[in-house]
Amino acid sequence: MKYSFTTAGLMALVYSSAVTVTAALPTERTATKTAHVIDVHRDWDGMRANIARKSQKQKRQSDGPDYLDYAGYWFANITAGGQPASVLFDTGSADLWLVDPSAGSDATNGVQTWDPTTADNTSQMGGETFNIGYGQGGNGVSGNVYQTDVCIGEACTTMAVGSATTDQGLGTFPRSGILGMAFKGGNSVSPDQQNTFMESLQGSLSEPIFVTKFTPEGSTSQIAFGSNPFDFVAPMQEIQVDSSSSSAYPYSWSYTGVDYSKNGQSLGTFDVVFDSGGPMTSAAEDIVRGYYDGVNGASDVNGDASSWTVPCGTELPDLTLTLGSATLTIPGEKFYNGNTNTSGDCTVWFVKENSATRGVIGDPFFCEHVVIFNQQNSTISWGNQS
Repeated sequence: MKYSFTTAGLMALVYSSAVTVTAALPTERTATKTAHVIDVHRDWDGMRANIARKSQKQKRQSDGPDYLDYAGYWFANITAGGQPASVLFDTGSADLWLVDPSAGSDATNGVQTWDPTTADNTSQMGGETFNIGYGQGGNGVSGNVYQTDVCIGEACTTMAVGSATTDQGLGTFPRSGILGMAFKGGNSVSPDQQNTFMESLQGSLSEPIFVTKFTPEGSTSQIAFGSNPFDFVAPMQEIQVDSSSSSAYPYSWSYTGVDYSKNGQSLGTFDVVFDSGGPMTSAAEDIVRGYYDGVNGASDVNGDASSWTVPCGTELPDLTLTLGSATLTIPGEKFYNGNTNTSGDCTVWFVKENSATRGVIGDPFFCEHVVIFNQQNSTISWGNQS
């Protein structure tokens, strides 16, 4: 979800020009090692309410979709210092922060806040602050930093947590905070950057990986730490990302020079970030327009390719992305988000990215695949869910 940082911590989106490897696997496979597995959930009601609210607002003046007004996100329940919280699981950022009770009423209204002054085994990290921005600016949080015990199910570690006392445009965010799962180099804590949850945890795991299996509404969606317990259909494919400081998009899960195509015809190339905190899939404007070209009834809502509708039931073409020698395909049906506008048309989630340089591989991809992130080796692997 995170695309830009404020001056306190300039983030990072990762580049990859390294070799891509395709793993030869049996027809179907299940990992046998023990994993910490937790259930995650999507805020369907919040998503629909926010989209309805957005439709009542005046047309956006900024380029691209406002990701913070679409609440089709995946949330995990955690504890921090013994206090429960619900956080967005976000591979596109590198901070764990929670809303402090002292934040403004817009940020705390209806939200489960985190009070570091009463949390167990929690101490302020003197002189450390965080300041993180999301989207293309204007949205973010900042505050002090505390060391505390964080648990997601049975996966527990001691780490830095930002206590968000200042809210910059995130007042409609429906949960306690965000759990960033990128790399330490993208962490916004200053003057000393801090490990992410996964980097703090990985030394105690059998493998330095976390795995997502997100499924449609009504099914169980899960995240695993330490090994892959989920069935998938081979072949599983793998890419190597460059998470170094010298890469084009440092410190996150990204890849450059990705070819987008439909029906075997290339639509163009663009860089991408694998972002579990983003409900959409996005690309450059010409790629998006090429995708909808020939789709009967496709409507460019704002005239800038940032929002699209189609007559409900329209068959959308599959979208194929080629990353070196690896490929991934997102079935067109995955772009439907389950919402209709006042005209009875359905909104769809392949849109123009408001960044000039790279797009997002978001929820439609994650809902089709088992995805393995190797924090130590900086690789991403995926296979179709079985």
